[in-house]
Amino acid sequence: MELEQLQSVENLHAFCGRVLGHAGRRGNAVVYPCPFGTHSKPHLEVVEYRGKGRWKCWACDRSGDIFDLYAAMNGVDVKSRFHEAVEGVCGVLGVSYREERTTPRKSRKNARAGASRRRAKKAALAEAEDMPPAPAFLGAEDAAALEECRERLRNDRGLARELLGELGLSVWLATVCTEPGTGLPLIGATEDRRLVYLYSAPDETGRMKLTGAKLRRRGGMRNARLRLEGGAWKEYGLMDAPPDDLKGGARFVSLCGKCCQPWGMGAARDRQTVIVTEGESDCLAMVEAVEWLRETYGLDPETGRPYETAAGSLESMLPAVVAVPGVSGFRKGWASLFSGKNVIVAMDGDEAGRKAAAVLVEALSGLGAVRSWTPPEEYKDARKMLLSAGPRALCEAVFSVMSNTGRGHEQ
Repeated sequence: MELEQLQSVENLHAFCGRVLGHAGRRGNAVVYPCPFGTHSKPHLEVVEYRGKGRWKCWACDRSGDIFDLYAAMNGVDVKSRFHEAVEGVCGVLGVSYREERTTPRKSRKNARAGASRRRAKKAALAEAEDMPPAPAFLGAEDAAALEECRERLRNDRGLARELLGELGLSVWLATVCTEPGTGLPLIGATEDRRLVYLYSAPDETGRMKLTGAKLRRRGGMRNARLRLEGGAWKEYGLMDAPPDDLKGGARFVSLCGKCCQPWGMGAARDRQTVIVTEGESDCLAMVEAVEWLRETYGLDPETGRPYETAAGSLESMLPAVVAVPGVSGFRKGWASLFSGKNVIVAMDGDEAGRKAAAVLVEALSGLGAVRSWTPPEEYKDARKMLLSAGPRALCEAVFSVMSNTGRGHEQ
């Protein structure tokens, strides 16, 4: 068996099954007991990325390929004793390793074999960078302050109508997107009545916890730049532009922490189809359209239960919606979060949006069925289409792409 074949996801599953024990499931993810800690539950996840098997333990933040796993478990320096790691993996799998054919000269053969191992290891290290980063959760004080923002928007209907109405969105999103623990995109409001986007990620038990927050500038008021430190709000200048700068200023500022995964990714763990938007407002527009569909057609009026078809219930087929902060903000490792899913990349309808869609489609290609959707020419983006044409038209436009997700991808 050659080196690339040993690195397949099938061989990694076989290896983990023999040395780590029985596989479990967390949503769509396959997980095994981690050999590096005392975790009470399996946290070592195995995925296929660009045709090769990769593993990552979310509890102890270790990752790599099949050779890294063997080396770490057996105290082998994979850089200096890579061949030993290969032989060890072959021993577990019960296969033999076949090196590339080289010239008969021993010195040249050894040199080429060493170069091959170095190239393989370099590629493995590069791929390790593409695994999702471990989430960094906020401290208790900052998390509590942001929970107050979430509760403020959830409980103040007038404030929710103001902030969401300015974006052309329905006020009931303040109920849907302020429900903790769902993994859906979360929103809140500051004490001075500005919209806050709350970022979250699952911890080692699967519970959603806050990792950061972003503040949106609001028109017609003084917009102080805010920073949340140790649960205290601090001002450090203005988001607004000087009077003579009509296009300047900052539309958003980070309040604390960071986005460790796309906004709303928690809801995508158990969904087969995911819509990826650029920016939070388009994401909220898509969420509104999907929620409208659920409320309108989701329940059988006679039974009160979700409609069932040959393909399953409507609920099981509804897509999750996530947002990325622009193509330049799509981080290394995020692509693997979409492995095995049907993905619809929904960018703006202008030239920049089409170029951004092409970049994301390329980044996600090979992980699942990926397609690109842009709104009809008369609409700039999904939010404008929702505002002008309504949720039904937006759903029908996006669902026309969903029906073709099983046949490759288009740009």
